[in-house]
Amino acid sequence: NTVTGMPEYDFDNPVKFVESTDEEGCVEAYIGKKGDKSTYVNQIMISTVCGNTASFKSNTIKPKGDCVGEDNWPDYEESSLAKINLPMVGAWKIYIDTDQKQINILMLDGEEVQLADVITNPAVITVEALEREYTETEAETAGVEKPETPGQAWDNQFWIIANRILEAGEETVVEFDYVATQEAKASTQTHAQPGGYIHWAAIGDVNFTTTEQHFSADYTIPSEAAGKSAQSIAFNLAEIKAANNYTFKNFKWYLKSEEEGKTAENLINDAGETNFAWKVVGGQIITGIENVTVKKNVPAAIYNIAGQRVNNNYKGLVIKDGKKFVNK
Repeated sequence: NTVTGMPEYDFDNPVKFVESTDEEGCVEAYIGKKGDKSTYVNQIMISTVCGNTASFKSNTIKPKGDCVGEDNWPDYEESSLAKINLPMVGAWKIYIDTDQKQINILMLDGEEVQLADVITNPAVITVEALEREYTETEAETAGVEKPETPGQAWDNQFWIIANRILEAGEETVVEFDYVATQEAKASTQTHAQPGGYIHWAAIGDVNFTTTEQHFSADYTIPSEAAGKSAQSIAFNLAEIKAANNYTFKNFKWYLKSEEEGKTAENLINDAGETNFAWKVVGGQIITGIENVTVKKNVPAAIYNIAGQRVNNNYKGLVIKDGKKFVNK
């Protein structure tokens, strides 16, 4: 049940199909119990293998069309991690014609999905991105020796992590506020868990300035993510070579709805930092509450005009909180 989040999938106790008593040549199964709302679901996963969790997930079936209703018998295909989203929360009867490879699902009892308020996670997170190496192109332009390990846009990264695996085609909305100590662009990618690259596209480029802005974008999980456990958005924070502080806050990530401020499912929690991760040049990916720097508890970093981080003893023109000062 994606509305309540409970109960979650129980791969150790799957419901088994049996020979149908009313549809010749079919097998059938019941999901949920009539009159018992605690058992109602609006999402199911069907597998051709009854084994451990991994084998179950990798041998699922995926309908090629709408399979809910007496007259809807679409073909299905073999897939991996395929979840079937149902139009309502309820109890269901499922028919499968294994010879024709067709599926039909009937509602036995249920109710419309109640939309929830879109939640905001108010975490304030500052990623202190470090200066990276020259890329080969930058080194050539600057007339310097090419580094042994050229720099990459993803040497500094930040991730927003959904509470569950997302399916290709799911329509979501992502929102947050953002600012940096100097202007910079961050490209974004679709990942599985942080660091698990899937596709080069996500929510487009995020253009940072020294003035706080609000970001909002529709994000449809790309078809390239099908069966690949898409779950996070990666922000490449090393598009510029210089060190920079990138601050994010007031996060929203939810399933798109026609009703403003409402959603069928919030994809991140309303508090805490477990939905975020980061890494900087030469470091490891860190997730959870220890991965973040909360801006209000951390002194502002200082940079020279070349974008290199310096300490308070540095003499000359410096940049702090996006403003220029002279240290004497």
